[in-house]
Amino acid sequence: MRLEISIYKVFAKPLLWITKFFNDNRAVVVCNGYGEDWDFYTGLYWDDDKNANLGDYQNYKLWLNI
Repeated sequence: MRLEISIYKVFAKPLLWITKFFNDNRAVVVCNGYGEDWDFYTGLYWDDDKNANLGDYQNYKLWLNI
């Protein structure tokens, strides 16, 4: 069962750091607009996106598999 929690932009980076300790199947931060992809959610990962300007994207969510 997947739980989707909408989050504010200011919480995206701290949650990215926290989710790096979890398996991708357990917790992931996602957003719309990454790479101009407005139709689908894209997963964000600490190692790849820690220096990204997250203000350019929208609709942040935390997906949790419980």
